[in-house]
Amino acid sequence: MTDQNTNLIPPPKNKTQFVKLLKKGQSLYKNQDYTEALRYLTSAWQYDDSDHNLLTIVADCLFKKGNQTAALNLMAHALKRSPKDANICSVLGNAALKMEFFDLAAKFHQKYIELRPNEAIGYSNYASALREDGKIDEAIAYLQDIIPIFPDNDLLWNTLASTVAFRDGPGEAIVFYEQCLQLNPQNVQALNNIAPAYVSVGRIEDAENAANEAIRLSPNLKDPKLFLSGLKLKAKKLKEGWEYYQLRPGPKEIKATLQHNKVPYWHGEDLTGKKILVYGEQGIGDEILFTWLYDELANVAEEVAFSCEERLVDLFQSSFPYAKVGATYYVVNTELDYRIFMTHGLNISDYDYQCLAGDLPLHFWDDYDKIQPNSEPILKPNKQEIKKWKKRLETLPQKISVGISWRSGNRKAKRSRNYAGLQEWEPIMRDKKINFINIQYGDCAEELAEFKAKTGITIHNFKDLDLKDDFAGTTAMMKSLDLVIGPSSSPIHQAAFAGTKSWFFSNGHAWWSFGEEIPIWRQNARIFAKNENENWSDFMIEKAPEFEKWYQKKLK
Repeated sequence: MTDQNTNLIPPPKNKTQFVKLLKKGQSLYKNQDYTEALRYLTSAWQYDDSDHNLLTIVADCLFKKGNQTAALNLMAHALKRSPKDANICSVLGNAALKMEFFDLAAKFHQKYIELRPNEAIGYSNYASALREDGKIDEAIAYLQDIIPIFPDNDLLWNTLASTVAFRDGPGEAIVFYEQCLQLNPQNVQALNNIAPAYVSVGRIEDAENAANEAIRLSPNLKDPKLFLSGLKLKAKKLKEGWEYYQLRPGPKEIKATLQHNKVPYWHGEDLTGKKILVYGEQGIGDEILFTWLYDELANVAEEVAFSCEERLVDLFQSSFPYAKVGATYYVVNTELDYRIFMTHGLNISDYDYQCLAGDLPLHFWDDYDKIQPNSEPILKPNKQEIKKWKKRLETLPQKISVGISWRSGNRKAKRSRNYAGLQEWEPIMRDKKINFINIQYGDCAEELAEFKAKTGITIHNFKDLDLKDDFAGTTAMMKSLDLVIGPSSSPIHQAAFAGTKSWFFSNGHAWWSFGEEIPIWRQNARIFAKNENENWSDFMIEKAPEFEKWYQKKLK
């Protein structure tokens, strides 16, 4: 592949041109247009590579775009030349935080505080590092000590609010966000943060106003637009919701692929007599979720092909026998910071269109009335595998078998509020003649052993089944269960899409349910949506009678 350099800006020939490019780059950087900012800033840097402020902005643009290796190399070079440059410490601290090197992030921000003790931003960033490391109480105590020194600093109030939301729920944080916005009504991050907090207490209009104000102040900021996407979808305003959903990472990531292979992107054109290749996107759970329209797509195109994560290939081949299926891989250019979507066994030039799976609803489900009730299986594992698992489950002591997962594989502290701990499931599971089956992927042996020791409840774990990578096998096993229960993560989506009765225990309403407890498009699923300000222990006790009703009915 030949690199395209036609968009490079010639380096400046004098100081006047340098300053002009620098100012343009700084303006783009401020407006969060990092790709365009890099064009101007890297050109200016060729004139004066000793300007550390310029270098710091270039590195931060690279970090924001995900090119962490190049950015770290650049900052290491800068830090070696200027070990007492506070700006470099700040950028490195934020980069370390993004890469989940929490101790390192805290150290860089402490160094910034040492160099600039009179600037509140250092203290705010240090508290953020503590929060992301799960040291919530320590972060709050630290901010309570610092805020009296800088009582009028809006950044510190926003950091306190987000940390309180982390521990006590978003509703409890509203008063602190509002204090931040009273000090600075144009704090875009606080506006972005307070919007979902307002939703958690039912103040929907205030939430929309906050998000729209954030967009007005910072038109390139994606987070408030994605927030509005979820809000619109949950309100069944699908066309608006899908349009906002275009701001997710996928459409931006595929631009280099379009430039490379020259095959048109599908924008809803008539597919009669046409062939289309669809790329899965985001995480494995999202790839499964977006299969919801694969069959409908096949009904209107001459030929369809699906590119998916390698772990899904066998399952997708048995589920969509009418389609060609291949594993997605990427050709990466680290210098120019882009990657090309490729698919093993498929030649993109054979197709008339290409499309991301997340864009299908924009063209098929732009109106809620177009969605038809459905509970038919979408994922169809091998029938022999299903028979094998049914026989295996019959060897267990009880007649009823229920699969359970309790968290995502992502165990970051900031995601912990989204999931009930395994111990908190005990009110639902106790005193039941049920075979509880582990469908939680990852290393959870210690959690299972601790749960049995404390509750006496056995969760059967089939050690010969790879719950993380064998999607064909795990889906066949789940197809053989009477029910699965768990959070909104890939195992429960797997089961629901295989046609198994599936209960999602969600922290807030899932956007993909379109505001319904039983989604119209997946009527074998049920969403138990916890208010984000409620704790999981109380919620699970509250929902235990629902499980008891199902259990008693199943016994008859």
